[in-house]
Amino acid sequence: MLQIRPYDDNASFRKLKHGDRVFHDAIVGVLKGETIFQVINPDGENYCLHYIGNNDWAMQSELYPKSKHLTGYPLYPLHLMYDENDTSKMSFDIFDGIRKVWFQEANEYTITVAKLLLAHTDICMTFADRRVSMFFPESERLRISDEAPDPTDSELLRVIDSFFPAPSFNTANQLDQVYCFHHIFFFQGLSDLPLEKIRYAEIVAPKFEGIGSILSVYARLGRLFDRYGIKTTIQAGSTRYLDSMLEKYFALRITPADSNEENTVYICNYFGAWISRLVGKACEAEYDVNCLDPAFRNEMDEYAEAVMGKKRMLGVLLRGSDFFTSDMTALAKPVKADIAIPIVQKWMEEDGYDGIVLATEDEDMLAGMREAFGSKLIAISQERFSLKQFGNVETIAEFEQETMDKDRYAVHIEDTTVNYFYAVYLLSKCESFIYSNICGGERLTHIFNAGAFKKELCIAQTLMKQ
Repeated sequence: MLQIRPYDDNASFRKLKHGDRVFHDAIVGVLKGETIFQVINPDGENYCLHYIGNNDWAMQSELYPKSKHLTGYPLYPLHLMYDENDTSKMSFDIFDGIRKVWFQEANEYTITVAKLLLAHTDICMTFADRRVSMFFPESERLRISDEAPDPTDSELLRVIDSFFPAPSFNTANQLDQVYCFHHIFFFQGLSDLPLEKIRYAEIVAPKFEGIGSILSVYARLGRLFDRYGIKTTIQAGSTRYLDSMLEKYFALRITPADSNEENTVYICNYFGAWISRLVGKACEAEYDVNCLDPAFRNEMDEYAEAVMGKKRMLGVLLRGSDFFTSDMTALAKPVKADIAIPIVQKWMEEDGYDGIVLATEDEDMLAGMREAFGSKLIAISQERFSLKQFGNVETIAEFEQETMDKDRYAVHIEDTTVNYFYAVYLLSKCESFIYSNICGGERLTHIFNAGAFKKELCIAQTLMKQ
C-alpha cells in the first residue's frame, strides 16, 4: 500500500508526475525495490508516496494474529498488480445495503476504492483526510469532513486506518482499508487468466488446518466462484485428511484430473482467503447441515435425542491445547478453565439449565470443568491433549503426525473427525452457547444452530473489552 506523506525538499528519490496513474507508476518502482517516491503536482501541493507491505502494515496492530504457525501464511497478498478498469473479476458485495462510506485516511487503496464507487455505484462518500482533494474535487457524492460518523448507522460503512479483523468480530459496518481493497481485488489477485477460460478454483489447505476451517473457507470461496460458473475444489492430498474421507462425509470436491494452469486459479494464500469472507458484508452463514452426508446426520440426530431429549442444556466449547502453544491472539486467544468456570456457573444459576454439554480437546479444561460441575456435565467423547504433551510442536496436527505411523494416522484422523462432529452437532442443539474463542468448532456450531441460540457469549471478546 502506498501512503501519502509530506514532500521533503531535502530528499532525493524517484520523481513522479501527479495524475490518474501515479500509484501504478510508483508500483513500477516498488517492483524494483524502491519504497519512497516524490510526486510533483503541477496543479497543487507536491507530496511523497511511501510504500509499506500490507502485512507489515497489519502487523503493527495488537489485533493482528501473531500465531507462530501463521507466519508462513500472511493474511494479505501484496496486490502490486491490479486493474481498476476490469470489473469482471471484482467483488463489491461488502457494499450490499450500504449507501454511505466513511474513509479515515486518503491513500492508494482508499482513493482507488472511492474511484470505483464513484464510477459504478450511487454510494456517497466522506473522507476525514483532506489530502483526498488532490485526487477528487468535493461534490455531492464526495465530501471532506472532520465530523465523526455515526457508528449506529446501518447504511454506513466505516473504513478505518488501522488493522481490524472484521470477520473475527462479525462486524458488518467497519473494515480496515487493506481488507476493503483486498476483498474487492481478491479474485484479480489470483490470476490474469481471462474469466471465460477459468473452470476451477483450487484451494491448497495447510496440513495443520482442521476440518471446520476447511469447510468454512471452501464455502466462502464457493459462494464467490459460483457466481461465475467456476467450481471450487481442494487440491488432492493437500489436507491432513484422506481425500476419500472428505468426499465420504462432506460436500467437498477434490480437483479433477482435467484441471491445469490454463483453466484453474490457485488459492495458495489460505488465510488471505479466510479473512476475505467473500460472502457479503453481513457475515452470512457459510454452510448448513447439508454439508453433511444424510446418513451421518441421521446418526447424530439419534444420538442427540438419546443424550439430551427435551432437557434445557447449556453448550460450552473450550478450545485450548495448541491454541495456547501457537500463541493465538485477539478473538482467537484461548482462555484457561478457571476463567471460563465462573462465567458458566453464573449462567447456570441465572437460567437454571438442566445440564452442560462440553466440547473440548483439552484434557486440563475437561478436568477443571468436571471438578466444578460433576454430574451436570456431559462431555462428548473426543481425543484430548494436555499442554505438557506438546513439547516442541505447536499444533495438534504436528503432534499426531509425529507420534503415529502413516496407516495408524489415517484411521485415527477419521475417528477423531467423526467424534469432533458429534461434539459440535450436540453443541448446536443446546439452548444457549458459551465459547472460549473464535475457532473452527465455534463456527460450525453457529452454522448448524442457524441462529437458534437463546443467548450466547464469546469469552475472548468479553475479555478484550475489559
